Amino acid sequence: MSADLGIRCSLSRRGECHDNAVMESFYGTMKSERLNREAYKTRIEAPLAVFEYIEAF
Repeated sequence: MSADLGIRCSLSRRGECHDNAVMESFYGTMKSERLNREAYKTRIEAPLAVFEYIEAF
């Protein structure tokens, strides 16, 4: 189906971890700097904290 839409997979061969390294590093930093430091009272507070971290940083 993706070929029908003209979409090409951007990942390399199986077992290549470098494709996700940048995002995994970002997620780890965000968790340690922001998400793991607070206890969120509602389910809405956590996504707002993620948005604030990304947009306000």
